[in-house]
Amino acid sequence: MSHGIFSSFSSEELQSVIDNRLFRGMLDAMPVGVAVLEYSTNTRNEVTRFTYTFANKTAEHMAKAQLKGNHLFLNDDALLFNSMAELVETGNREEFVYHYQKDPEKWIHYSISRFASGVLLTYQNVTERKKTNLVLQHRKQLMDDAQAISHTGSFEWDFVENKIHWSDELYRIFGLKPQSEPITGDLFLSLVHPEDAARVAKKHDTYRKIPGVEEIQYKLKLRDGSVRHVTSRFQSFRGKSGKVTHLIGLLHDVTEKRVKSDEARNLAYELEMQSKGKEKREATLEDYKRIIQNSQSAIVSIDRKGSIISWNPAAEKLYGYSASDAIGRQIANLIVPERDRAATAEVFNKLFAGEEVPDFEAVKKCRGDREIDVLVNLVPQKDVNGKVTGVVITSKDITEIKKAKDSLRETYDELDLKNKIFTSAEVTAKIGTWTWNRNTGETICSDNMLRLFGLEPGEIEPSFEAIENLIHPDDRESLCNSVLNLIELRRQPEAVEYRLTRKDGEERIFSNRASATKNSEGHDILIGITEDITRRKQSERELVRIKDALAKKATDKYHTLFNSIAQGFCILEMIRDESGNPIDYRFLEVNGAFEKLTGIIDAVGKTISEFGHDPESRWLELCTSVVRSQKPMQLEQKTEAPTYAWFEIDAMPIEKNKVAFLLNDVTERRRSKENLALLAEISQDLVQMDDIGETLVTVSGKIARHFHAAVAAFSEIDEAA
Repeated sequence: MSHGIFSSFSSEELQSVIDNRLFRGMLDAMPVGVAVLEYSTNTRNEVTRFTYTFANKTAEHMAKAQLKGNHLFLNDDALLFNSMAELVETGNREEFVYHYQKDPEKWIHYSISRFASGVLLTYQNVTERKKTNLVLQHRKQLMDDAQAISHTGSFEWDFVENKIHWSDELYRIFGLKPQSEPITGDLFLSLVHPEDAARVAKKHDTYRKIPGVEEIQYKLKLRDGSVRHVTSRFQSFRGKSGKVTHLIGLLHDVTEKRVKSDEARNLAYELEMQSKGKEKREATLEDYKRIIQNSQSAIVSIDRKGSIISWNPAAEKLYGYSASDAIGRQIANLIVPERDRAATAEVFNKLFAGEEVPDFEAVKKCRGDREIDVLVNLVPQKDVNGKVTGVVITSKDITEIKKAKDSLRETYDELDLKNKIFTSAEVTAKIGTWTWNRNTGETICSDNMLRLFGLEPGEIEPSFEAIENLIHPDDRESLCNSVLNLIELRRQPEAVEYRLTRKDGEERIFSNRASATKNSEGHDILIGITEDITRRKQSERELVRIKDALAKKATDKYHTLFNSIAQGFCILEMIRDESGNPIDYRFLEVNGAFEKLTGIIDAVGKTISEFGHDPESRWLELCTSVVRSQKPMQLEQKTEAPTYAWFEIDAMPIEKNKVAFLLNDVTERRRSKENLALLAEISQDLVQMDDIGETLVTVSGKIARHFHAAVAAFSEIDEAA
């Protein structure tokens, strides 16, 4: 709701609006808490407390208490109290989000604005939104860590927008600084080894046309000339149109595994060549033993019966058995879980039959029946006739990598769920999110933001210029200026409202709030939220209409009462000089009785000095006292010639520098009192009369002064005549 509607309302006027049944129903139906508080000050004009004069149902539900009439002191909630006290002093609207003091798990969004004699407070529970953001941030960090541990990167290719997104770890695998440059299909293929580039390109082209899942192994040739071995698994998906719209996948760096595998294969090959008597290199048996002994991978050799022939130190460390404990035992009984022995026997049978067995992952048993995940490479040993006589088994512990992959998968699933929740929240709240890179021009809009603009996702290429063209011409400049101010002046985020005409001709009103930051490359990035506030603005206009109607009704009643009373009534505004000293006062309101009693006509808008009266009068002194003390005062005052009238004056403070006066004509009462006093004094003079002539002079003088006459004389009346 608008915070500016009530800024000029007095407490009584605001209460009159709130008491309206229609408006009260609208307030109680709002999903945000709304409360009105008046403030009390001490003699130093410092706010000492706030008092709830109204709270809607949502506010009382959030507080779990009836708020009207309750007081809020500094000790109750220091942040909220100080924010409202500062607003009273400065008049600047406050808006902030903070942990709810009585419940650290709760986040509340407060918005505070001021009206004539209090504050309007709105607040909303944003705990779920805040927690969702925190969870998303945590999960993203967890996903990044898991990818770094497992040397696995993720990617997404949007075919509609022709945009490719890589995770930070994928950049590292390709030898690039994370997010250092935009990824294109051409850049990707330039880093694929020339031997594999055509095959990889063909696979991607295939799955751009049909949905499906694919796994492919290939080599990379990085810019520094190094070669990496990778395994990529991806899946393409259809969009609503039935065409393939995007592809997502994982890429795993298997270079280290490949090196270990090649190491074992080379060892097996050398042993095979030795058994055939065909030396391919100058090496002694000690060289082979040294390679095996120093290898970081567990290397075990078995014969056709599955008996262990050799067991290197890495195998001792991995499985917990010494070489003396292991050699001669059946490998299946020693390290293969019972549930997997049949499958393991089938793998060895294929190998002994001459079939090639690719590397595979398996669960192995260590001493104490502890199980681990390992990557297994099998290399057959053959005799001179080519018959497989044994197997060299190389295995590497991938338990942590497996956990990282599982965590990564769970993270992807949870992120997908959170993304669906966030998207649903966007639709419900009628908001859209966006980012804009000022340096590259890259613009990303959520699907719901485009729908709010009357567009379908993918209908336009999001860009600053494309969005600007949709905005009402009269609002473009202010919106663009606010964007530039955020980036160049680093101003605090503020909401900017603008109109937008959809392609169907419907005009909608939006509120845009953004914040500026910089990415790792130093680019200026804007992150924003756009909200459709059309219905809210319509409600505000209706509230303005209601307020105007109520104000007019109240004003009519006020003026009827104002002009019907017999007492003179006026409202004066103090006028001060540059030093703050009162020098004059201006009439803001007067009624007919005031003009009749004082003779001051058409006074509204004029100062007392314009009527030839001395501003340094008792009235100005009274005004100053009432304004300073903010307390009502009363006195009686007599006017000068020619009326010599007496007025009883009640002075009341109504606002800063404004005082209301109520004048009651008490001339008859005062004159009767003075006449009685004069008669008593004359009677006393007559009683004490010694010299009639002197007494008559004294009495005539008193009578002349009493009636403001120059002279008074006595005449003798001849009643007989």
